[in-house]
Amino acid sequence: MKCFWLGTWGAGAGGVPGAIEVLQDRDRYVVLISAVDDPGTPTHLKCQIGFANDAKACNLWRSRGFPVVDAAIRLSGGSTIEVLSPYFANSENRMRYGDLLLSIDGVRFEQAADSTQQLSASYRQYKETPSTSKPATELQRESVQWQPARSLVKKAGAAGATIDASAARKPSLSPLASGKTVVADVWTGVYEDPAEPGLPKSAQRKIVDRRAEHGDAAFQFSDIDVLSMRIELGKSDPVKKGLRELIAPLNFPVPPSDPGFTFEVATSVIQVMLLRYGRMQEAEGGATADYQSQHELVVRLLVGKVDSGGSTYNDLAVHAPAIFVDNPWSKVIGRELQGFEKCLAAFCVGQDGARSRLNPDGGLAGGSGSRPLSDITRIELVDLVSNDPTSNGWPLLDIRSPPDEGEWKLPQRPGGLSLMESNRKDAAWPGWRIEDFGTQVQFDGSLLNRLWYELNLFDSIQATPIDNRGLVPAWISAVCKVDDLTYQSPPGSPAAQVHVTFHAPDAAPRGWQKLCDLLGPDNLTRDVSDWYRSKFSMTLTGQDELYGGHSGG
Repeated sequence: MKCFWLGTWGAGAGGVPGAIEVLQDRDRYVVLISAVDDPGTPTHLKCQIGFANDAKACNLWRSRGFPVVDAAIRLSGGSTIEVLSPYFANSENRMRYGDLLLSIDGVRFEQAADSTQQLSASYRQYKETPSTSKPATELQRESVQWQPARSLVKKAGAAGATIDASAARKPSLSPLASGKTVVADVWTGVYEDPAEPGLPKSAQRKIVDRRAEHGDAAFQFSDIDVLSMRIELGKSDPVKKGLRELIAPLNFPVPPSDPGFTFEVATSVIQVMLLRYGRMQEAEGGATADYQSQHELVVRLLVGKVDSGGSTYNDLAVHAPAIFVDNPWSKVIGRELQGFEKCLAAFCVGQDGARSRLNPDGGLAGGSGSRPLSDITRIELVDLVSNDPTSNGWPLLDIRSPPDEGEWKLPQRPGGLSLMESNRKDAAWPGWRIEDFGTQVQFDGSLLNRLWYELNLFDSIQATPIDNRGLVPAWISAVCKVDDLTYQSPPGSPAAQVHVTFHAPDAAPRGWQKLCDLLGPDNLTRDVSDWYRSKFSMTLTGQDELYGGHSGG
């Protein structure tokens, strides 16, 4: 049985009356902070920010138009709800991890069996996704109204219920002010998930400026540490079919006319990469900008645009069909605005029975100091978000990699190793070699020339929306520029191999499960000798135009 607790208060931050609703389904919680029309008799709510400790439920609420973020949520002392989620404190530009963001005291989930009390408060939200014509600067937005079913409603006295919010600069908790807020009225009862939303779609869809709410689609990443494994899947017909299925989201229908090309996988060599981003921030912010960190596990394919009825690859771009991160804010941006089907994961050190989860900055959760990337031994898909430093998810990848030793080399060309030069076995960037393509792949005549001169630039291609929110799909194209690259290749001994075991839990996303299918049940555990380490910085800049290569010089 799902229960709700709804509390309201008078004019809060910005002079707007507010409401906070807690939904409980056993140990699963959702907390919604909203503006409300009438705190005494709430009819319309507008959720401004929310939190969920069920990772899949968080995705579902976002697809409904609720700005919900993953967070650890726990019931403490029988009547206090505590929410722990990363945030920026006042006067700090480094994100905090694992700290208490807000607590609600006096939460008691009660029902009135013979209740005649009614509570018809509905949520007025909007679903959004990048626009088809200008995905880097515009959003298509659709208004929706969700009417949850509530029963056994009891209007309880506030009974001293209070909310205590940290002094968070980002995210904004408005209309909840920092410090203590006294709740004026409380309703409790039984809750059912809302059915299909109201409001006619055609009359409520509009185009808005993405930059006004989310800033520019340009990001700066520095102190990036990477372990990349190159895996050859083979060239059999089942592999070719599976690779087409992996990139199926890119080949969505484009009414009213055929775009004249399809995306195809250019090589059966894929990359499985483990990364740590030491610093992620908006590109224009400079050294004083707010920044955050994350770990990432990503599968990368190289795709090209092939003319309809032809076999020539006109352009190449990197596509990520599966990606896992431990920063919930990065997950939200990736899923909503960039076309990355990011899932929340835990990156753990140690062995079975004694695994500990790392914070996004590499420090032990609940501890201090930073552990090297090579210490990570398991990546787990998160089901229930917890602040517990021990691991508790579904395994995705077990990994044992050599320690951080050896010489870090500079690339031989100022702009990075070219695709042609990277035929050597010690090549580190961009991770694909000319030998990977085979004779069946034909390129546009100028393509290799562009790659020769500009391999420190590469294109990324994704598609939105990644869920069934009923909005028009769009290609998300971005240019990535790599700087300050150094790399390290294995010395060639068996001791330098990376030992991995892939796992495909039922809850894993489609892309990861398909990858495990392509690897085959007999090859999920393997020793990878074809790998490299690299360190670099990078800018990612979203484009309104679909990528089409760069002019080489």
